[in-house]
Amino acid sequence: MRLSHRQRLMEEQDKRGGWRASSTPLAIFATLFALIAMWAFATPLMASPDETAHAIKAAAVVRGQPLGDQGEGQGAQSSVLVPGYIAQLPEKTCFRFQPTITADCANGVGEASAEPTIATTSAGNYNPMYYYVAGLPTLLMDGDAVVYAMRLLSAALCATFLTLTFWAAARLASARWVVVSGVVALTPMVLFLSASINPNALEIVTTAALFTNLAAGIERRERPGAPYGMHLLAAAVSGAVLANTRALSLVWLVAAILGVVLIYRRRAVMTILRTPAGLVCSAILLSASAASLAWLFYADSLDSLTGNGSAVTPEQAFLTMIERAFSLTREYIGVLGWMDTVLPDGVYFFWHFCLAAVLFAGVALTKGWARVGMLGLLASIVLLPALLQAQVITELGYIWQGRYVLALVVLALLYGGVAVEKTPFPSGKRSAAVASWVLTVLVLTHVYAFIFTLRRYTVGLDGTVNWTEMFSAEWQPVLSWQLLTLLYAAVLAYAASRLRRYLVHEPRVGSRSVPMA
Repeated sequence: MRLSHRQRLMEEQDKRGGWRASSTPLAIFATLFALIAMWAFATPLMASPDETAHAIKAAAVVRGQPLGDQGEGQGAQSSVLVPGYIAQLPEKTCFRFQPTITADCANGVGEASAEPTIATTSAGNYNPMYYYVAGLPTLLMDGDAVVYAMRLLSAALCATFLTLTFWAAARLASARWVVVSGVVALTPMVLFLSASINPNALEIVTTAALFTNLAAGIERRERPGAPYGMHLLAAAVSGAVLANTRALSLVWLVAAILGVVLIYRRRAVMTILRTPAGLVCSAILLSASAASLAWLFYADSLDSLTGNGSAVTPEQAFLTMIERAFSLTREYIGVLGWMDTVLPDGVYFFWHFCLAAVLFAGVALTKGWARVGMLGLLASIVLLPALLQAQVITELGYIWQGRYVLALVVLALLYGGVAVEKTPFPSGKRSAAVASWVLTVLVLTHVYAFIFTLRRYTVGLDGTVNWTEMFSAEWQPVLSWQLLTLLYAAVLAYAASRLRRYLVHEPRVGSRSVPMA
């Protein structure tokens, strides 16, 4: 039987064996979890965006308060009953919005009582699904340990869905393109958010896992005898979690599914949905989406936004956000802490180059409906924030942050990787040299962003070059900033070396590499 172009490419991926036997999904998970966990330890307690509100919400949800006592009106906070050491978390943010103030100004969490105490949270009417998991450590421990445990649980969740993403990516016809796109999508901002108590990162990684596993399921179905049911199950679980993460998550779910339809066309999608595995996947996604909509209307989740009204008209706000579209790209790469830690220009220069290269390739190397989908995603990244901001400008003012649409940015990157399957991946000595240099700079850039953030919290960013002062800093993260940085660099170097071997490896005739799955 004559194989199609896509089937031949998939056969090549199976011969390549993904990351080969030494890099199973478990090894990929361990690598990703280690990177995220080090961000969790390097970031001071309550130094992530709205982490106080999410921690309080999580502690309340696992104690049977998924909604709490809501106030009235837009932006009203919910009152809940939580342990005292959780209720006093907002007091640990003395460094918030002040880059010159170090984390030494905040005391530990364990100094407060565990007695039930009334606390307020701006996340009170958010979907409780994520918080049922993130809040579990509050039932088992207290003090500083509980915050780190909540972060590590979130890190494990995010690492799991990222592993599903790369597992599916390595089995696609355009595997190496998609893997490169996925690596570019792992910006410092994504790793940082994944290490915090915040459902923002979970919606990003579940969007990625949903899209890549749907694509892998369709492609594997086209190849006789190739298993595809596990990819559809992974897509169903990812989509179900995504649907119940945040108020806008259903938009990302629809965008991911529509992206698959535009690449593979309606007939291929309908064919796989009629299979038993496809019917189960559809039922799970529809049920989860219905549950999400029910909570959205029951709890008025969109009424929890806070801000100060502005005299700017919606039309002016829309045009202003259009002009800000490119400045928001910094927040896709990394504006850390409470959005108060701007990274060095060199970090942004490198990541802007990588993002532009992948996104432009997604437009230039595709055609037909696949290109329409790529252009639509790029347009949505610009237009959606402008439209949403314009709707609330008079009531809340300018509240939009780049991380709110980061799930769509990651989806666009992965979409471009999948859609360019008919373009051969570069090979040869020159390509191998380019891969080596780019991966080296990638590692250095990640490490620079990591240690720069540690500098912000150990000695502050006062406009002077104060790197040496870090050796006598009054605040130190868990394990010390020196050890964390060395470990972070070591894990990145290991991951980069494995990735380089995967990208430049040419399968030998008769090779017997072991598939990832």
